[in-house]
Amino acid sequence: MDADDVLRVATYNVYGPANPDWERRHRLIRSTLRALDADVLALQEVPTDEPAFLEDLVGPGYHFSSFSRPSPDGVGGTLATRWPPRHLGELDLRITERARAALPWSATLLVEVDTPVGTLV
Repeated sequence: MDADDVLRVATYNVYGPANPDWERRHRLIRSTLRALDADVLALQEVPTDEPAFLEDLVGPGYHFSSFSRPSPDGVGGTLATRWPPRHLGELDLRITERARAALPWSATLLVEVDTPVGTLV
């Protein structure tokens, strides 16, 4: 297997900036995500309406696709991919009243991405 046959995928709950000890956690999360050097990265609890924040967190060269419904403070889920994604849809996971109140951004984002190892959904 050579380097072109490898696809690095990661998921990370950032536990956003409104939570305790953000400055210290931000430095650690940023260095960890950049060291992982993932090709596809699913992030939870991030400010989805701040592209500069997202790029600073993961590094340059990513395309970002975010859930359509962030929480009132702008926090939600984002998919970062090294290749341009094609949006296929979004599944609403707020299936109970409790879920709608607690996690307004709860969803599954469906995208298609052409990668060196093939097309992924």
